[in-house]
Amino acid sequence: MEAIRPRQISEFIEIFWRRKRLFLLMSAAMLIATIFVARRIPNQYQSSALLVISDKINDDTSPHTIQLAELEKQMTSRANLMQIIRRHGLYPQIKDTEAAVGAMTKAIKTETKLRPYSPFNPETISISFRYGDAALTQRVTADLLNTYEQANISARQAAGDEAGRLTGKIAEVEARLKEIGPQRDLTLLRAEAMARSAREDVSNRTQRVAVESSVESLSDKEYLLERQIAEQKRQIAEQERAVKLSGASSGATASAAYGQLLIRKSELEAQIKDASQQFTEKHPKMIQLRSQQQEIDRQISRFESGTDTVSGAATLSPEVRELRVMQREVTRLEGELEITRRELNRKNTVLGKLAQSTDQSDSKDQPLSSAGSDSQNEYNRLISRYNWLLDKQEMLLKLSGGGTASLMPFQIIDPPVLPKDPVAPNRLLLQGVALGLALAFGLLVTFATELPRLFLLNDERDIQFYLGAPVLAAIPETLTSTERARTRKLSLTRAMLVLVLAIILVPILIAVFKVVPVFQMLGNK
Repeated sequence: MEAIRPRQISEFIEIFWRRKRLFLLMSAAMLIATIFVARRIPNQYQSSALLVISDKINDDTSPHTIQLAELEKQMTSRANLMQIIRRHGLYPQIKDTEAAVGAMTKAIKTETKLRPYSPFNPETISISFRYGDAALTQRVTADLLNTYEQANISARQAAGDEAGRLTGKIAEVEARLKEIGPQRDLTLLRAEAMARSAREDVSNRTQRVAVESSVESLSDKEYLLERQIAEQKRQIAEQERAVKLSGASSGATASAAYGQLLIRKSELEAQIKDASQQFTEKHPKMIQLRSQQQEIDRQISRFESGTDTVSGAATLSPEVRELRVMQREVTRLEGELEITRRELNRKNTVLGKLAQSTDQSDSKDQPLSSAGSDSQNEYNRLISRYNWLLDKQEMLLKLSGGGTASLMPFQIIDPPVLPKDPVAPNRLLLQGVALGLALAFGLLVTFATELPRLFLLNDERDIQFYLGAPVLAAIPETLTSTERARTRKLSLTRAMLVLVLAIILVPILIAVFKVVPVFQMLGNK
């Protein structure tokens, strides 16, 4: 036959129902074997310890920088593991030494956690060991931690040696500081005096520049006022000639009185300006000067309005009025010129004093010698080194004393404890795997047994598929009593053979699963 007739799901169900005894026996044999192997897997206990790595391990200034990678290699080295195996009698079923070391290496797990910020240095170390005996698991984990405890002891000893060596260096620095101390004090005093003199010199020079600039401005103003006064007097002389020619005799008399008032007003303005620098406006002298100024202004305003102070009826000519205005302007300019000259004299006096003090400071100004500067630099350098040595010695003394656990490179936060519950194998997982393998094995055996019948003519559906002819009727099989007895005997024999086969398969399957450690690998995960 060229092909197998396609079957429906109901036909496969009929096949497995017909072979249900075979399926159940094969599945039971596989299930018994797998359950037996799974239950024979020993429990695995795990003991863990947690170490915190101090910052001293990553400090370049530490007296004994411990390399973490070297310690991990030392802990898992062959010599160390062999010593632990012999001490505790681990893995007695493994005769090969290298195999025992490999098994223990797989049972040890170390995990280093880095800090989550920069610099990303190691922060904690987690060490765990898995074995079939809970008490041995705890003791072996403690032996593994002994590597880091020995590292702490070595660091403490190295810190003590380094602290002793630093004591000699500190003594040398102290001796040198005592030698250059007096010289440094003299240098500091001289430097302070020079700094004070330099500040005073800078202040004097600044004031001198400001006073010189003010003197130049006042000189320019004095020259300008002199030119203006000379020009104004020339114009007054021309105006007086014009008044004389006009024959205004009465105007001349009034002009003389008006000129006296202008002179008096200029003098009062100069006095008020000088007094304002010394007194306030409420001072009696300032009040008197202001009242006199108001009276002079009132009289001048009467002259300018053309009314005589006696008769109040005389009227001045335009030439006389212009002459009075020009005389008043000359008086004001002369008063301003006098004030400018007085201010210029005061500034020249201050400038002379500043020049004298500047010359004296220049004569006293002497720079520091290079020897004094070198002494100061050396003193500062020695002070910095002295402080650094003291800080480092204090840290080393604390570390070598052993009284403070936080200064040790490795601190045991969680010591190994005695595990109470096993961590492996996962019995529920193994039972699920055993059940799945049993069902798969039963289905496989059933399919292999039924496979030859799939190519034969078993019923009318096969006849119709392979021969292409419809089945009109089916003659039932008729057996005699002898044939029926033989058929029952044959069926019973087949059942007994299947049962014996199932019983024989159980130890065979157990041996196979021992050779192929599928359940051991699943149980240790």
